[in-house]
Amino acid sequence: MCGQQIDPTTPEYNSCSFENPSNAYEDGLWSSTEGTRLVANDLVIPMNEAFTLNQIKVNFFTDVAETINYANISYYEDSNGLPGTVIGSLSNVEPVDAVAAGTIFGLKLWIITFDLPSFNFEGQPDSETRYWISMEVANNANSDFAYWETTSFDLNGLPSAINDNGSGWEIYDSGTGQVFDGVYEFVGDCVLSIEDDMLLKLVVYPNPASEIINLVIPNSEEIKSITLYDISGKQMDITNTVNGIDVSNLPNGLYILQFTLEERVVSHKIIKS
Repeated sequence: MCGQQIDPTTPEYNSCSFENPSNAYEDGLWSSTEGTRLVANDLVIPMNEAFTLNQIKVNFFTDVAETINYANISYYEDSNGLPGTVIGSLSNVEPVDAVAAGTIFGLKLWIITFDLPSFNFEGQPDSETRYWISMEVANNANSDFAYWETTSFDLNGLPSAINDNGSGWEIYDSGTGQVFDGVYEFVGDCVLSIEDDMLLKLVVYPNPASEIINLVIPNSEEIKSITLYDISGKQMDITNTVNGIDVSNLPNGLYILQFTLEERVVSHKIIKS
C-alpha cells in the first residue's frame, strides 16, 4: 500500500514512511550526477503533523557492469505543484546498502538504502503541506547511465517532476499524456499532532534573531536536550545561556531548533539574521 504508513499503537511519535511500490520494473527517469536532468518526487504532510526523514530507499537502473557509488539529495518547498525553494541538500551520500535485484531489459536494478541526517518536514496548522525530494546518483563508471525507477500504476501524490538543463521544473510527460511516479520509500518518524505539542506553550523569541534566542519552557516539562540543525541536517555547535541559546557565531540562514522532551520531540524553525 502506498502513502503514509503509521503504527497506531503509539499516538504521538511513531516510525512511519511515505512510499510508492514498484510495478514490475516498468520504466525509469534519467537522474545521474553526470547528466543534465534532475528528478524529484513529492510527499504530503497532513495538517498539524510533522515527518522527520532519516532514511531513503530507492530503486535505480544502471548498466549491467555498473554499481552505485553515492547520491546527491535535495529537499524543496512546493511551488504551485512543482519543486520550489531548496530547503536542504546533501552531497556525496554513500549507500549503507545496495542490493542487486536482477537484470531486467539488459539493465541492472539496484535497491539502494541511504541513511540520512534527520530532516523535518512540517504540515501547516490549517492545511496539508507538500514537499519534494530530488536525487541524482553516481555510478562507478562515471557515466550518465542511471535511471530512477518509475511506475504509471500507482501515483502517490503528484507525478514525478523533472528539470532538464536547469530550464525549470515541470511534471514529466512521456509525450502521450502518460505520467509516472517514482519508486521510493521515505522512512522516518511522525509527530501525529503538532497542535498537542503547541499546547506545551514553548515560546521561542526573537525570531529572526541575531545574537540570543530566548526560550520559555513550562515547568511541567523536562527538557532532555536542545539541538540545532542547519538545513542540510548538520548539527551546529551552540552555547546555552540562562534562558536561551547564543547563535551570534552562526552564519545567517534557516535552522531547525529541536527539543527532546520526556516522550516527544518538538521542532521550531528559526532564522539567524
